Amino acid sequence: EGTFSKNIHAITQYDANIDETKTSRLDGPDNRKYYAGATAERIHENINYAVVMTNTSRGYTALFSTQLKAKPFRWLDLMAAYTYTYARTLNNNASNQEEKALAGLPTVNGLNDTSLGGMRGLASPGRLMGMATFRHEYNKHNAISVTLFYEGRHGGCGSFMYANDLNNDGYTNDLLYIPASKDELLFADKKVGERTFTADEQREAFWAFVNQDPYLSRHKGEYAKGFTAYTPWYNRFDLHVTREFRLKVGSAMNRLQLNIDLLNVGNLLKTTWGVAKTYIGGALTPLRLAHYQTKETTVGGQTVTQRQPVYEMSSYTDNDGETKLFYKSFDYNYNTSQCWQLQLGVRYIFN
Repeated sequence: EGTFSKNIHAITQYDANIDETKTSRLDGPDNRKYYAGATAERIHENINYAVVMTNTSRGYTALFSTQLKAKPFRWLDLMAAYTYTYARTLNNNASNQEEKALAGLPTVNGLNDTSLGGMRGLASPGRLMGMATFRHEYNKHNAISVTLFYEGRHGGCGSFMYANDLNNDGYTNDLLYIPASKDELLFADKKVGERTFTADEQREAFWAFVNQDPYLSRHKGEYAKGFTAYTPWYNRFDLHVTREFRLKVGSAMNRLQLNIDLLNVGNLLKTTWGVAKTYIGGALTPLRLAHYQTKETTVGGQTVTQRQPVYEMSSYTDNDGETKLFYKSFDYNYNTSQCWQLQLGVRYIFN
């Protein structure tokens, strides 16, 4: 089964108070738009937002789903299903306030020059499910059934962005440029407390970070897209056991069921099984703008200032209090919902 839907009059917004004639371009491999400043870019500087709601036909969703069922033996039922969703949208409208929905939109060239990105609520484009049920009846009045459920999916999605405002438009929603090579970006020395990370040290660390991340390593030389960086695939199994007794009460035949549910059974065997990984705090914003490297040039008889970003790599403090540069994107998301659980139940069915 498959479906395809195309936006015709989807809702989006733009800021009518931004003067696009005041923009220029950054220098270097990342030549996105550069704005005059949060106030200077305004047509009317005493007005902040001038949000206009409009419609767009950009964006679409494609969904494919398939399911297989089989009963190879009288006592065995099998089922497998897979669903894949591919969606692109111009605006996720992630707020009930229009200006906040616009300001929170991940973008490369600013609020009025957005590109298609992923769906914010689509945590996993693919989902695989399976079920196997064994049932045995004996003595004509009793039965036992064992069902194993399986689910495989991604744990979530995110957007790689800069930790601060790269294009000087006053918003910290700038999507990351992923360098094509290690030496493409400029770095500045970074001092954190008594620790100084040199530019070369950060360059090496960031390139290693790019190569270890599945999304960044596949999109070198490109701009990241909003909500298209998915966490790793994980697998989960649940076990359900039912012991059924048929009881004759008067002229009626009732049933008593004793149930045992072992949720996330793999986690009982190994602590990392059945546990989704999530992005480490700060890993989605691995770079921040330190300053611009500027130079003056003449274009059409006018002096123009060219600006190339110089970066610092984001850092974190480990459990021992030591400051380190990020070296991995994900870690296990341990919480009660991902821990194995045992449930016991009793059910009495009147016929």
